[in-house]
Amino acid sequence: MPASLTIQLVNQSTSENVYAYITGLAIQHGMARVFLKADGTSLYFPGPPPAGKILQPLTENCAIPLGPPGNTVTATIPQMAGGRIWFSVDDKLTFLRNPGGPGGGAALVEPSVLNPSDPNADVDFAFCEFTLNNDQLFANISYVDFVPRLPIALTLQTHGGAVQHVSGMPPDGLDKPQTVLRINTQSAHGTLKGTVPAASPNQLVIGGEAFARPTTADILGCNSGPFATGGGGGASAVRNAIIPRLAAAFQRGCVAAADVSEHPSHPETFYRAGGPANHYARIVHECNLDGKGYAFAYDDVQPDGGEDQSGKVNAGDPRVLVVAVGGGGAPVRITSTFTFGNTSMIKLAEVA
Repeated sequence: MPASLTIQLVNQSTSENVYAYITGLAIQHGMARVFLKADGTSLYFPGPPPAGKILQPLTENCAIPLGPPGNTVTATIPQMAGGRIWFSVDDKLTFLRNPGGPGGGAALVEPSVLNPSDPNADVDFAFCEFTLNNDQLFANISYVDFVPRLPIALTLQTHGGAVQHVSGMPPDGLDKPQTVLRINTQSAHGTLKGTVPAASPNQLVIGGEAFARPTTADILGCNSGPFATGGGGGASAVRNAIIPRLAAAFQRGCVAAADVSEHPSHPETFYRAGGPANHYARIVHECNLDGKGYAFAYDDVQPDGGEDQSGKVNAGDPRVLVVAVGGGGAPVRITSTFTFGNTSMIKLAEVA
């Protein structure tokens, strides 16, 4: 295995401003923290910040500009463990130094999608991971921490002529295109068409109500961001009618389905393979014997005349409610009734 390796960084985005950062632990330098500088070849070993200081910026420019769409930039990496190739679009990333890093150098504070106060919170970024040592190069696209909006693909050519390729996601990542979105409010407001204004691509306007792009927490909770309901001067009546149906479409992964002309839609459009959805809810429904169960807020949303998904029973003239425990699926029906003293009793039979 060579002491270094050539990496070609290709800008397949539509942006003129894409930057790469290459970080890791330098195996040939005592596992010290290392960056490649902006020229793609020189090494930068960030030292610790001054005594008593934390969260200090890097002292070298390590943003490798990739140039216009279609351009390729060549970088050369040394043997590295725990390596990452980071990419950001339209804005540069901020890496910060703390004391206590390997080899007496800096401990690195990397960009995080989980910390809303992180200086990179509003930057579109992604990374892939690699290790280059005496035995091999190992690289992969990682979705363990998060799924980025900026897709990454890998191609490895060996000295023997073999080629390995990982395609990654399409250009829109998880943002699947939606040609038509209509919400049946199932109320006096009727069916409303949704559009994404050209001037506000992160907004969906339905019936005059603007809905901002939801976060994952907004979607899973159904009660924050664009899904916050209210009355008494809060959300309007039409917005309150839209929210449950729009939230359910996100949860079930059918909000962007090209073959769904109106929401709420039918169960065959829910939780399709390979699509973004609330997979906790999907698994809950799959594991119930009849596929029914209240797995998220608004799981009782269904089309007019559609089959209930929430696992509810209701009647205006109830006679008896049978609640069975133990996993038998309550496979019973009432076969007859009789009176014991002043109490009406029932006989139950299993349903085949």
